[in-house]
Amino acid sequence: PLLGGFHPSHIERLSQVEALAFTHGAVAAVCFDGSVLAWGHRSYGGTVPAVLHGENVRKVYSTAAAFAVICRDGSVVTWGHDQYGGDSRLVQEKLKDVAHICGTCAEGSDFEEGGAFAAILADGSVVSWGSPRNGGDSSALDGGDGGVVRSLQATQNAFAAVKQDGSVVTWGQKWAGGDSLSVQEELRDVRSIAASRYAFVALREDGRLVTCGSVEHSDQEAVRKLVDVKEVQASYDAFAALHHDGSVSTWGGRSSGGDSSAVKEQLVAVQELRVHESNRGFIAILGDGEVTWGPLSRHYVEDMDFDLFD
Repeated sequence: PLLGGFHPSHIERLSQVEALAFTHGAVAAVCFDGSVLAWGHRSYGGTVPAVLHGENVRKVYSTAAAFAVICRDGSVVTWGHDQYGGDSRLVQEKLKDVAHICGTCAEGSDFEEGGAFAAILADGSVVSWGSPRNGGDSSALDGGDGGVVRSLQATQNAFAAVKQDGSVVTWGQKWAGGDSLSVQEELRDVRSIAASRYAFVALREDGRLVTCGSVEHSDQEAVRKLVDVKEVQASYDAFAALHHDGSVSTWGGRSSGGDSSAVKEQLVAVQELRVHESNRGFIAILGDGEVTWGPLSRHYVEDMDFDLFD
């Protein structure tokens, strides 16, 4: 299905591709000249809408079954399945001067759950559309003075917005991080947020962490006790925190890099953390090289002593 709609002329243009986005059944590509290519299943966004047959696109984003692009004039065009954000007509008038878009990506091959997009505008306001229960309803941001939003993150089924004052608002499925009421008082002076499949981790200015949502194989109380954190990264189902002393703490699914015990002795004087391109592990940048852990690393394969079918 991913090859459906792939025209021979696309082959010549693949060398011109600047960015790619994927749904569960299609691919969309933005070329350096601002044109867009798409191929795959039509219901998953495999056909570019006629309005985009030009050279005016800056960025492309996706949910499980829809695409959204930001055009050079700050407007947005969407296509794909309606319940996954492919239909933005109800909010189209608001989608002007868009700076950034995030998408939730509900799992499953059917269209029962749905997904959503949320966009930050140049003035710091947020517009969302798609499945209401998976983030398409951002009315949680309407309380109080609204506040200027400086960044957005998304799990599979929820969004988190960091406001200019350092407070945080979440919405979407509760179990995927959409309900932060129990930790709302702790969500202050937040510097940044990292998002895994079903959880958010907020890094505060004081170096402490606040979590909401679900993380496999992790002790959330132990995470909250971590101190002096300067950076947090998230893979598919795990997190890694870099401390100011150069040490690293990890938690979450082992198959996503949540267990770094095999390389613990090497994780000294770490300068930077990165997420592995597979989104299933992490890379620690050292002064004289790098250390990788996760399912694609040598350490993970050598240490496998469990039944894959348990």
